[in-house]
Amino acid sequence: MCMSATKIEEPAWYVMQDLRRRSANKSVYQELKELNEANVEVFTPLVWVERIRNGKKKRKQVPVLSDLLFVKDTYTHLAEKVDQIYALRFRYFKGQGYMKPTIIPEDEMNRFMGIIGEAPDSTRYFLPEEVTPAMIGKRIRIVDGSMQGYEGNLHSVRGSKKRRVFVELKDILVASVEITSNYIEILD
Repeated sequence: MCMSATKIEEPAWYVMQDLRRRSANKSVYQELKELNEANVEVFTPLVWVERIRNGKKKRKQVPVLSDLLFVKDTYTHLAEKVDQIYALRFRYFKGQGYMKPTIIPEDEMNRFMGIIGEAPDSTRYFLPEEVTPAMIGKRIRIVDGSMQGYEGNLHSVRGSKKRRVFVELKDILVASVEITSNYIEILD
């Protein structure tokens, strides 16, 4: 008896877009987190901001970029969510082919989340076009600690005594994180 082979779709990290306004009561990120579905992971870099409401200061975590989020899911299941949630869209970038959603490799996404998770309050974020050649310092390798084995460039900040390294999701987002200078090996 001949059985047709069924294609097993693997989950991947898709770059998604939240089309809701920043002032909306609930972002798509929050909505997806609340669904709490098995095998679906949702991530967006968050920062603390102070907002004044009714004369009182309130501290709240908000996405670094209001329209950027990452979802680990199968394409088919995620496409269903895009149909259900009007403000959720796949993100496409030039040069990747017609209508091919942007996918971040698993190891790159895990490294990015792990590194920025180390010190979320001291992490600074940049769009790739904001990083100038003057900001890029020496090429380094981290030889110890949770970031061991990572190679990147130092973030050159004039007058700063703290060492920072750039961690990049190519063409999407760049984070500058603080590191201990004992763990650095200069490659140049």
